[in-house]
Amino acid sequence: MNPQRAAGPRRAWLALLALLLAAAGAAALVFFWPGAEDSDPSAEGRASAAKKRALAALPYTTWVPVDDADRQRRGVTLHRKGEARPGLNFVVHVRDTAARLLDMEGKELHRWRFGDLPLDHAELLPDGDVLAIIDGEQRVMRVALDSTVRWSTEVDAHHDLDITPGGKIHVLSNRVRKDSPLLGKPGIEDNGLVTLAPDGELLSERSVEQLLRGQPLDWALIKQEVSRIDGATGEVVDLFHGNTVEVLARDVVRGGRRLFGRGDVLLCLRNLNLVLVADLQRWQVLWSWGRGAGQLDMPHNPTLLPDGNILIFDNGYFRGHSRVLELDPGTGQARVRYQAEPPSAFFSSTGGASQPLPGGNILVTSTNQGRAFEVTPAGALVWEYYSAEIKEGQGRRGLWRITRLDHEGLPGWAEKLRAGEGPKPKPASTE
Repeated sequence: MNPQRAAGPRRAWLALLALLLAAAGAAALVFFWPGAEDSDPSAEGRASAAKKRALAALPYTTWVPVDDADRQRRGVTLHRKGEARPGLNFVVHVRDTAARLLDMEGKELHRWRFGDLPLDHAELLPDGDVLAIIDGEQRVMRVALDSTVRWSTEVDAHHDLDITPGGKIHVLSNRVRKDSPLLGKPGIEDNGLVTLAPDGELLSERSVEQLLRGQPLDWALIKQEVSRIDGATGEVVDLFHGNTVEVLARDVVRGGRRLFGRGDVLLCLRNLNLVLVADLQRWQVLWSWGRGAGQLDMPHNPTLLPDGNILIFDNGYFRGHSRVLELDPGTGQARVRYQAEPPSAFFSSTGGASQPLPGGNILVTSTNQGRAFEVTPAGALVWEYYSAEIKEGQGRRGLWRITRLDHEGLPGWAEKLRAGEGPKPKPASTE
């Protein structure tokens, strides 16, 4: 594989087919995606699918409304030292062309540049490299600390990715299916999980539609629910709208029974109001939650806590206000970890994230407010950041996600940046 760019979609498709035939009956390559007859791998078909996805994704707006009272709020507006967890902040704005590292006062220490390519998501790696999903480009890239492109792979990726301890990369992906056993005739956006090697080579694909075929869900009701979202027409139903993948680092045991654990993947399917854990090897659902009345409302970003509970950003798309929940997966009982007063003061209908910090604080990203904030276990606000880019007539640039690098155990490259040292970014090549 050329490390700078993967082969085109047709070559990649043929190569995968050859690998599948060669590895039939072997466990070395897992390929669960439905057959080619259910999708259009041609350039025209991929462009058409990308256009439909772009239309469906319109609620993830680049620019969010800003009140006159909030117009002066830019950068870090609150920092209670001694109460906020110290560290550095990896910042990704909505469809920005760079990712940034800021200190706790909002000073920019470093910038990873992606030329003119807008980011859908970016993940900071321990060595200072960044893995990025490029919005609308069907591309995953890895860039170095100086923004040099290490590799770029064509894959229909979106929303999120995560890395295993061995360096494999699991990426959420999309493919339009002309029909589905779940719904009948209408086409669906079948989300999938693509696995890449550390050098970006495509290893396998798994289908969420296939994962859920045996689940006892009311698909007729779900179709009605999805039709209420984003003005869906029913021509192609965005049935799942996966937005999170997390590779679990520990076993979760309740009542002496292992529910799920190390190496399994935690997924969030927004349009199903469903958080689930899947066994990657058997591609089976081990655990799920969220379909009950009042449980979830278009959630994002579940993450496993050290005690085995799960933190969830519950958007409240129809409810009108957001909250952060902590769920015990053994009992199915959830409690509100954070909700504003009044509740409407914290609302992001789409996007959003919540990161647990050492000591018990939570770092929350409210995408559609262009805001991030840190709260204590008691709900006290101790740190706050607003996206600084405001465009007249359009609003404030949305904030996709902020991730805190804890001050304890900062890698050497981050320490150098904090000390004012480090490489100067080179423009990322888009070739």
